[in-house]
Amino acid sequence: MSDVFLFSLHSQPIADLGKALTVLNLSRIEKGKRPILFHTDASQAFGKVSVDVKALHVDFLTVTGHKFYGPRCGAVFCRKDLLGLMKPIFFGGGQERNYRPGTENTVDIVGLGKAAELVHLHLEEWRINLVRIGQYLAERMQKTFGDTFVFNFSVKTDSVLPNTFSVHFIDPRCKGYLVLQHAARTEASTGAACHSGKNCASSILINSGLTKTAAEKSIRLSVGKDTTKEEIDILVADLAKSVRHLTENPDQHTTGTLAGQGDGL
Repeated sequence: MSDVFLFSLHSQPIADLGKALTVLNLSRIEKGKRPILFHTDASQAFGKVSVDVKALHVDFLTVTGHKFYGPRCGAVFCRKDLLGLMKPIFFGGGQERNYRPGTENTVDIVGLGKAAELVHLHLEEWRINLVRIGQYLAERMQKTFGDTFVFNFSVKTDSVLPNTFSVHFIDPRCKGYLVLQHAARTEASTGAACHSGKNCASSILINSGLTKTAAEKSIRLSVGKDTTKEEIDILVADLAKSVRHLTENPDQHTTGTLAGQGDGL
């Protein structure tokens, strides 16, 4: 079986990696070595930015339906010449081309296909609104909190997702999970759902360059294709109320459990 080289980035650097691997694999094949296979998890990108498997030069790509307003199921793209490498993990009937036994989940399959079709038809329209409303969120956060909060990553480049923002408040009393616990109208996250219930800093944020202290205070804010400016105003006011509560009543919040974990949009 060929070597596998995994990446899970969500913007066009994937294309640069794919091109580099294409060149590298030509050299490896000439030397009698197995090619490096390239998979990317495009769950966060699909429905927000263009995702083209040919432009990305990937061998495998996965998407998740609930990230683009579809049912909570997923799909994997595999290059046709690599289908022989796909092996079932369950055995029995011959459904789904012998990859997964059991009656096909027709409703979710159709729903995922329809959601993907809508992405294809409306992506640019949605992307423009995501950029517009995301910029408004950034402006409102900056105006309301000034130098008391930080965007963990740049929000002004074309290489970032237009709908997702990682932020933290400077005050050490404003741990991410506490901010969300005391935000009455905000549904946001401190990390991925797969880490739900763990009151600890996200290893992904730390490996992306944040300090452990900054990662512990971070929250992830997401906007959707239908998010309005009025909803952003409610969000920012809610966060401001929570931060004010934490900084004015520090002795009440020395312990707590993690809240607000989830996938975002």
